[in-house]
Formats: sequence, structure tokens, C-alpha cells
Amino acid sequence: MIVPLPGFLAHLDWNPLWQAMGGAGAALLAWVPFVNPVKLPAGARLWMYLPLTLCIAVVYRATRARSLEKLPRGTLLTFVNITVGMIAIAVAFYVVSRAALYLRPVSA
Repeated sequence: MIVPLPGFLAHLDWNPLWQAMGGAGAALLAWVPFVNPVKLPAGARLWMYLPLTLCIAVVYRATRARSLEKLPRGTLLTFVNITVGMIAIAVAFYVVSRAALYLRPVSA
């Protein structure tokens, strides 16, 4: 069985990971988030969108930029475009869902 070091990963239950690997080798740490995901409050999960979008914008612009001087501005514009687009999509879905609830047939 794996004996975790004291610290960040010490609270995790290593038995499912150990059994999934068949006891072979040291635990693949890449499996840990899937076996024991980090518990986040409901409000904090939404804020994880911003760093994800920023990472996507940086990587996208790094592959598209012709010079390093254009990278920060292009990254910021891409980040804002993605974020505003996702907010617009969320608002549109909210309006459609409220309209569907308003227009639903009334059961007798």
C-alpha cells in the first residue's frame, strides 16, 4: 500500500488508486484529481472559469502572434472576447429557459 507523505496529499484515500493500478508501481499522481477531486464551494467553481479562459487565450495567441509585442494586447482581447461571448450565451440560455417556463401549457 502507498504511504503518503505528510502534507497536501496526506488527506487523500489512496486505496481506490492502489486497487485500480493493481498494486503495480508507485501511484500515478495524474490519477489523484479524478479519484479524489478537490472540494470547492458552489460559488468558487464559477470563478475557476477566469483562469481557464486566460490560459486558453494565452496559448491561442502564442500560436497566432507574429511578434512578441502583439502578444499581451492580443491575449487580453481574446480573453475579453471569450468571456463576453460566454456571458452572452449564458444570458441567452437564461432568457430562453424563462420564456419556456412562462409559455408552458398549464395542466388541468
